[in-house]
Order: sequence, then structure tokens, then C-alpha cells
Amino acid sequence: MSQPWISNVYNFVDGVDNLSAASINPVINSLANRDQYLYDQLQTALTQNLLVCLDQPFATTYANGTPVYFNTSSGTPVLQAALSTYQASSTDGHMFPAQSAFVFGIIKQTYAGSNSGDVYLRGLITDTSINYVSLLDTPSAAEVGSGTILPGPLFLSSVDAGCLSIFPASASVLVGYYLGGSNFVLAPNIDSINELYFNFRMYLNPNPAGTAVLTQSGGNTWTITSPSTAQLGWITTQQANSLLGINSPYTGGIATATVSGGGVVTGITVVNGGAGYTSAPTITISGSGTGATANATVVNGVITAITVTAGGTGYSSLTPPTVIIIPGAQFYYNIPTDAQITALVTANTITAKQGQDAMLLKRALPAYPTAYTMMFVNGVLQTQFDGDHTGGTYLINEDGIWWTNNTTGYLPWGGGLILELFVTKLNPNLGSSIVTSLTAANQSVTITDSIGQSASTGDLDISLNLNTQTVNNTSGIGSAVQSLAFDPTSGLLTVNTAPVINSITTGPGINLSLSSGVASLSLSNFSLSGEVTDLEPQEAPLVYKGLNSYLRLIRPQPNQQVGFIGRFMVPSSIPAGSAITFSLIGFTDASSATGSTTIGFEFDYVVTNTGSSISSAQTTSTLSIPGVSFPALSQATITLNSSNLPYFTIASGNFAAGSYVNFRIARTYTTGDTYANPIGIIGVLWAIG
Repeated sequence: MSQPWISNVYNFVDGVDNLSAASINPVINSLANRDQYLYDQLQTALTQNLLVCLDQPFATTYANGTPVYFNTSSGTPVLQAALSTYQASSTDGHMFPAQSAFVFGIIKQTYAGSNSGDVYLRGLITDTSINYVSLLDTPSAAEVGSGTILPGPLFLSSVDAGCLSIFPASASVLVGYYLGGSNFVLAPNIDSINELYFNFRMYLNPNPAGTAVLTQSGGNTWTITSPSTAQLGWITTQQANSLLGINSPYTGGIATATVSGGGVVTGITVVNGGAGYTSAPTITISGSGTGATANATVVNGVITAITVTAGGTGYSSLTPPTVIIIPGAQFYYNIPTDAQITALVTANTITAKQGQDAMLLKRALPAYPTAYTMMFVNGVLQTQFDGDHTGGTYLINEDGIWWTNNTTGYLPWGGGLILELFVTKLNPNLGSSIVTSLTAANQSVTITDSIGQSASTGDLDISLNLNTQTVNNTSGIGSAVQSLAFDPTSGLLTVNTAPVINSITTGPGINLSLSSGVASLSLSNFSLSGEVTDLEPQEAPLVYKGLNSYLRLIRPQPNQQVGFIGRFMVPSSIPAGSAITFSLIGFTDASSATGSTTIGFEFDYVVTNTGSSISSAQTTSTLSIPGVSFPALSQATITLNSSNLPYFTIASGNFAAGSYVNFRIARTYTTGDTYANPIGIIGVLWAIG
């Protein structure tokens, strides 16, 4: 266990408590141990690694969090929106989950501009890009409304492809457990669709496939006029025979009456004798007349004849009366073709859910091999009709679903009626979806039982005993594993190696950063600097004072510039993202310059790179430099950098290592220039950093 469980369980003591410690303490301890086990399992689920499958093909672009399955029907497998549903096998009586019900995982992301991306397979997901409320199917969204999803299991939807549901479907597929917020424990579980039996539920349409009318005025039995096999609903057993060629089920006979011109029933012809009758059934003649009666003759469980005992009066020869054989099927549930069902949904005659259930039920019938079926009417369980229960309400055979009661108040249609059919079916694919034994292919795999003995069935432990062989002869220092390949014949794990850099030594001015196995090299945070040695005056005289010389920049007149042009070459190695800043070494002729003043300058430059034509592009900026002090008759460095204003600056990106830079700094006429005396420029310094 991962850590002790603090149970705080009270233990009973003999002689103090009325209960025996020997009888009660083992029970309490067992419960505490069970809690510990559940706690450990939860901790394991919450701390396990998140498994992601990268770069998988998608059928189209999907929202993050969409549950998907591998669709192999088109040849090349692609991930497609999953749906919990069934498919028909080559034998119509079988019903098993469709390929779309086998969830592979949920979408992590779709790559931009392509139908591919990454898929979460298992683990605790904390992805804030997944909106679980928007992934709910229609019934779940209606249940949640404008609220939030409560923590609990989320299943694969059986209504909307690529959606989650708070309601388990008949092919119940647990996608994962929602913890709230963006936390979701993904663990696709398709065990329930690999079980011995399938349990599924379908809703039947509680409407006739025509118009329901009373067989006679004041009576309580019904027939259906204008029946249509293109409609979803109930028709009479006679109509099932005439329209679909289906005879009533084993216990339901069918007969027709003959009426004379005087309105008297003169004979009854048996159309289908049925089967399984243990005694003569009751014959009811229902039509426009009254008084007709008849008796049935049964031989070996089959109705062989029906004899008229009273012809009655008032019956129509144009519309002969209905012969009702009780017990027996009275109505048949008609399911149209898929195309007809789709047309009914499009016309809003039935809902999409009714249409989906009808298509699935058509594939599910006949409902065998089955363990049992159950029919609920408004939540009340109905008895299935058979030879021992002739009062049953419904029966299911190879032809479909039949209803045996034709009495007002007990019909399979009506306002507010809810018909639910539950069927438990044997899984015909069980043998192909269950591992029955495991055998080791070579000595690298050991399969044992719980006590360490070799075994192939039951609860098994599998261990690997892999030996390796290295190829390419580059193992050791300066090499790394390039690929691994397992040889199932020899049981050896082949290690392919390749030369790699396993050590980096840095020199001055170079930084090394290692993060998640990635080495990043960068220049140190330093500045390069120097003096511009090539200066040419521009309307500025070169003045000598003793052994000193300087350029004398007088206060210019309007439209006049007094300054100099400089040239220098950018070093071949410079810090990334750096700029060039120029500073002046200067003084004034008089002490009157001491203090804050405003001086106007214009700064121009061009940059030319090695191997390219001489650039004529010129960048100009006119600057008013406030608050600069020039000490009189002394040397001073005027620093123009980030701590002040970057006046004479060439920004990063406008030059490169090895570039040639020509620049001009000129004093200009500026309104508000309060300093009228000349400035002496001894030199210019450059700095890159």
C-alpha cells in the first residue's frame, strides 16, 4: 500500500461492550482494509502518468476532448467521432456493438492546417482547453441545463457522435470520471461490451401506422384503417399478413368472414391456424352487425376450422366483420426501411431518437439468442404471451413484436403511453474478444501464476527478461541510443547507437543553459565598446589648444548644421538583441555652460553589410537634448544610454556583426536653445550592448 490509512475505527472490548470482540472486530477491520484498498486505487489513478498518442490521422477536424475510435472500414485507419451503438452481423438475429463504440481516446489537439493531431489515451487530464459541458450530448445537455456537470462517470453517447453522456447507453462505454473543472480521469473501458450478454433498451412508437377506429359503434375493440408500411407503428395481424406476407405468431390464428346479401354471416375461412392451442379459443365477430357467433376446432394445437353457430344480422358484405381469435396476436409492430425512417424524421413525423431506436431495433430483431425480454407500459412490467401464459400482453418471434390485447384501455397506443422494450442477448462475438490463454513466444517472457509457477490460464503475471546486443560499435562515451528493436525470434533487444555530444565547455563571453535535455548557448550579458577613430569635420573647424585638438561646434544659424561624420566597423561577434550607442567626449569654452541647458542635434546614419552594395539608405532623427551639463574647460563624458535618453542610438535589427556604419552628428538650430557658446568635441565613443 502507498501509505497507511488512518481509519480511526473503534474496536470493541470483551467485558466492556455487549458485543464480542472476536465476532465484531474482524468485520470492522475488513471494512477498514477495504477502504484502504479503495484509497490506494484512487491514488494510483490520480498519480499515474498521462499517456498521449502523437500525430494520429483524423477523419476531419474535431474539438478538443472529442471521444474517437479507429475507423478501418475505408481501408486506411483514421480516428473518427465515436458513438455507442450496435451493428448487425451476417445473421440478423445477432446484435453486437458497432466499431464506433470501441473508444480509442479523446482528442488533445488538432494540428493547424491538417486533419491530424494528438490523442489522450489514459490518465488524469487537466487540460483547460477542453470544455466538457460543450461535449455533452442532447439528453445530457438538457439535464444539465445552464448548470455544471457534477463529478461522476461520463459515458460515450448513443445519440450524438463524438459526445459524452451522463446516462449509460445500452452498449455502455465508460469514457472516464469527471472530477470537476478541467480535471478528468480518462480510462476508456469497453469491458461491458465484451461481456457474455448484451442488455439494451428500445422505445416503441405508441401510435398506429394508420388510423385507429372502433370496429363497431359502442364497442370496445379496434381496427386500423389506411395502414401504411412506410409508417412506424402498429397494424393489425390481418394487415401484417396482407401487406407484409407475415403470418400471426405461433399462438395467433387468422380468419376471415363471409357475409350474404342479407347481412348474415354465412361462413368463416381460416387463413392461419396458428399453433400451440391447448384448447379451443374464443371466437369474436366484430363488425357493423350484431348477433354472429362461432366456435373453433383445434387439432394438434392448430385451428383447423371455425363453424358459424349464429349468423346474426346487419353485417356488410362490402366490409366484412373482423374475426378475432382470443387468445392470439391482434397487432403487429411495423418498422419501415431505414430510408423510410429517415424520411419520417425529416418530416418531423417522429423524433430523431425514435428513428434511431427503430433502426437499431430492426437490426436487433429477432431478439434471439436471448435470456429474456421485458416490456414495460408506463413503467409497469407486462407478461409475455406463451402457451403457459395465454393472458400475456405481448410476444416476440422471428417476425417481430406482437400485441395480444384488443380492448379499449389495453391498446399499444394512446396519449402519454410509454412502451419500453428490454432485451438481454447472448454476445455471439464473445469468443473473439476474450483472451483464454497466454503462451510465451521465447525465453525473454516469463508467465506465471500468483505463486510464481509457470501457467497459461487464470490470473497471470508477465515479466520480461530482456538481454541486449549493441550494434554499430559506438557504445560508450560519446554515443547514445538511437533506436531499440525487439527480435521476437531471438528474444534480444537490439540497441542501435550513434555518436552524440555529451559535454560542452564554454569560453569567455558564452553562457550555457541546460533544460529538459536541451542545451542553449548564448553570449554573456556584456558590452563591446571602443573609440571612433575616423572623424571628418562638417563646417566645424579643428582647433588646437596646446597639445590638445578638438572640433569646435558653434551655435548654428537656422538651416545650418555644424558637426562631423564618423565611420567604424561593427565587431564580428556581438551580443544578441544589442544596440549601438554613441557618446561624446567634450567641453565648453566658458563656465557659463555649467548647469542644465537645451541643445539641438541631428543624428544620421547608414549601414552597409559585407558582400552587399554600398547602402544609400539614410536614417535621420532630429533631437533636442535637455538637461545636459558641459563642464567648462575640462574633459567630460556625456553618457547617453538607457539611464538617460538614447539619443545617438542605432536600434537592434538595423545592423549586423561585421557591418560598416557611417554616421553624422551635427549641432542644429533649435528654438529654445539657451546655450549660445561653442562646444568642443574631443572624441566619440561607441558601445554595443
